[in-house]
Amino acid sequence: EDWTLFYARGIAYERTKQWPKAEADFLQALELEPEQPFVLNYLGYSHRQLGNFEESLSWYLKALAVNPDHRGALEYLGELYLEMNQPAKAEQQLEKLSRLCFFGCEEYDDLKQAMSDYRAGR
Repeated sequence: EDWTLFYARGIAYERTKQWPKAEADFLQALELEPEQPFVLNYLGYSHRQLGNFEESLSWYLKALAVNPDHRGALEYLGELYLEMNQPAKAEQQLEKLSRLCFFGCEEYDDLKQAMSDYRAGR
């Protein structure tokens, strides 16, 4: 079996906010491709959306252990830190993205906006 089929279905479930179904497909993808940072990242995202912050943190860190420059995981980890009221740690993720995104990138822009919203109390 191909892990990308489960990954694609998981993404489709994410888009419709069906987090448990997304998680199930991502876990199946992970069985086939255990060190796939995109899958690890989206497992973190699913758990964050469910409010399982510790579980989410674990998945993001696993994604970054496989690929320390994974821009999506850096952005989402920064957003998680904001949700956990740890803005200094979010700032560290933004700094890493700043170095990776020399000419700018969506992940940097999104985390920068999330930090701005956080500081504004939104």
